[in-house]
Amino acid sequence: DVNAYVCSLAMEPGVAGRSARYYQEYRDFFAERLCDAYREARAYLATKKALKKTALEKRGKLLRYERMSPEHQALMDAARVKEWENYKNFKAVKVISREETEALRARGVEVIPTQWIEVDKNEGLRTATYNPEPKMKARLVARGDLEQGYGRTDSPTVDNEAVFLLCSFAASNGLKLRCGDLDHGYFQGEELSRQLILAQPRGGLPDPSIRPDDYLLARVPIYGTKDAGRGLWQRIRKLLVKLGLQENFVFTALYTYSKDGKTVLMLGTHVDDLLWACFPEYEYLIDEIRTHLKLGKEESEKFRYCGKEFEQDPDGTIRVTCRATTDRLKPIAITGGRTRADTQATSAEHEQYMSVVGSLAWVSRSCRPDIAYRVSVLQSAAKQPSLEHLREANRVVSYVRATSDRGVTFRPGLDWNQLAVFVVGDASHAGEIEYLDNQGVYEPFRSQGGRLIFLAPAGSKELCVEESQVHLVAFSSTIIRRVCRSTVQAETYNLQGCVEYGDLIRTALVDARGTLDRARWEDSAASQVHMQWFTDCRSAFDALQKPVQAKMQDKRLGIEVASMRQSLWRAPGAGRCDPRGLDDRPQETTDTVR
Repeated sequence: DVNAYVCSLAMEPGVAGRSARYYQEYRDFFAERLCDAYREARAYLATKKALKKTALEKRGKLLRYERMSPEHQALMDAARVKEWENYKNFKAVKVISREETEALRARGVEVIPTQWIEVDKNEGLRTATYNPEPKMKARLVARGDLEQGYGRTDSPTVDNEAVFLLCSFAASNGLKLRCGDLDHGYFQGEELSRQLILAQPRGGLPDPSIRPDDYLLARVPIYGTKDAGRGLWQRIRKLLVKLGLQENFVFTALYTYSKDGKTVLMLGTHVDDLLWACFPEYEYLIDEIRTHLKLGKEESEKFRYCGKEFEQDPDGTIRVTCRATTDRLKPIAITGGRTRADTQATSAEHEQYMSVVGSLAWVSRSCRPDIAYRVSVLQSAAKQPSLEHLREANRVVSYVRATSDRGVTFRPGLDWNQLAVFVVGDASHAGEIEYLDNQGVYEPFRSQGGRLIFLAPAGSKELCVEESQVHLVAFSSTIIRRVCRSTVQAETYNLQGCVEYGDLIRTALVDARGTLDRARWEDSAASQVHMQWFTDCRSAFDALQKPVQAKMQDKRLGIEVASMRQSLWRAPGAGRCDPRGLDDRPQETTDTVR
């Protein structure tokens, strides 16, 4: 390959007549550089793209047309015809000739290839006892990875915490939780502000009226292009804001409609999937959305949304699980003949480990706080897992598969207009490890911090109740990056992070009511929703409660305590308080600690 490239250079005008010495210099110059680059490129493709495609094929998430049976190919052909009909129905592209393409290309318009991506929609439903017929779906997608243009490509999607807030809103008010997806959502995005030409996929398009040398001029965002998601998000956002919905101050893909300080509609967007709940008298807003956006299937009571299963009982109780994803988890195939727990995993085992831990992390973040700590430990060992880590990963897989019906439940009973936020923090001390990339070693003596954030009845702040109905809306278990020299230090650092996240949750809650002063968002939210902190560290509790802060040798720890005391001693409607000017805590404060 190098020799052919050099020969082509040598035949360029002005070069062919030069002496053999110059030609040899050309050859040596490029051989030294291109051979190494070629090997690196081959290695990169093997480890990144090819392995990813192979993994997708193994999991049934990517089908190769040429490797399928004639029966399956016939189903895929029909799916391709249907996809091209959708392109024509939405007027997503305009067919142009080669001559038109060359003229546009001469003006700098980019041309990128396309390809067919096919999946069996029923693959995820197959189990050992259930084997439905194939349901093929084809997408004609652009090779956005080859685009040379640049610009903003970000497109916010609804956070998991926002989804839980929406579930709490629906369950508390006895409202039906519903979801719907846009019919070919990207085609309903903003029209492209730039010109983009698409080449036909291998084998052409299933349309006899299109010549093999024709091209496609894109009108709207096309699947696979870098800014496709952003174009759709902009269209949806503009429509919702125009209808009077407000984009949440904290969670940018969560939209609400409020009336007289009460939330009456909540809607979250994740690319082309919508999740919402609203009071019947405001259903007209959803109807307006339907008139501007073409929705496909709408579901309620029992449905899947963003990989999670939602079930709503007649009494309004909502359960969120990840049963389908969990049931498909498979344990790591561990090579036998090894007994030492610290034996390093093989490359094949490491690959399986990364896949399994990644799936477990997604399940945990979605609705399984009970495995958050164990998954965090597995993630800490992702760079160099040992035999013991492989065994622990398999134990976690066995546990979640046996309890796949567990998740997060939202029961009716909370008054959504009278809520408090409960923040629960706990930390271990110096019992974890962390992998340091720059040194390639594991560093011991790390601490672990966990948090749970609940919505609770506002009246529970005055009562020393042992039990209270709550809705879990946020949780995590992570390594505390800073090395902690004592238990109180670990507990305080973690509690500070919990309180800050609790501030965001109550800010989102108040903003959903339409009563947030965004210029003074922290004080405004604190004056309307009480927050109660929970800690089992007596030293941290006492330091926060005392009128005079005790001197601390650890200056950084003292700063964290002083910062939290300013919030804890703040009266409703006031800014951050300086406890030094007070003899005792005010009768009414925005936050309390227990």
